[in-house]
Amino acid sequence: MTDPSPRTKQYAGASTPCPARRTFVCCSALVLATSTAGGQAADVRVLDYLALLERIAPAAGTGARAYVHAFSVRCGRAMAAAELRRAMSEGDGEPVLMAMIRASELRGGQDIERLKALVPCPRREQRP
Repeated sequence: MTDPSPRTKQYAGASTPCPARRTFVCCSALVLATSTAGGQAADVRVLDYLALLERIAPAAGTGARAYVHAFSVRCGRAMAAAELRRAMSEGDGEPVLMAMIRASELRGGQDIERLKALVPCPRREQRP
């Protein structure tokens, strides 16, 4: 029996890599891929960002798409790609968004529906 490499390290005796770790790594890669070298966000549309995310981590893409839709319904405006990028990458990520991604990974459709009511509507940043 050979030891698994760090990339395929198993968790809790399961036969698949840890979904939370995989999602974090994929989301981090997407944030880096959609940023410029100077740290400024690249001009990426939300739909393009979601499409990239779904290709990298389907459950994360599904959860993020549900979050963006709930945001537009609750807040009365479309979410900007930069807002979604920040929600995914600042600190441990926006808690409702992260919960929607976890629920998507676990096929928790009822949880996603419940979480939609908790999506926050932050004020848009004022530009000087």
